[in-house]
Amino acid sequence: MARELYGPLFSVKKAANYLGIGITRTYKLVNTNILKSIKDKNGSLIAKSVLDDYIEEQYQKNASS
Repeated sequence: MARELYGPLFSVKKAANYLGIGITRTYKLVNTNILKSIKDKNGSLIAKSVLDDYIEEQYQKNASS
């Protein structure tokens, strides 16, 4: 469930580091709209709340397996 966008905005590189995954995988998540992003002249920006929601979804998915 997506919450309001809040917190700092992360570049794709910083978002990948925050999530602990590769930059290429993070770009794929952005391009498939799994990670909602804000388009900027320098690329995509992702709100911390979106990253936290993604982490929570992955945790719940793995916990239920």
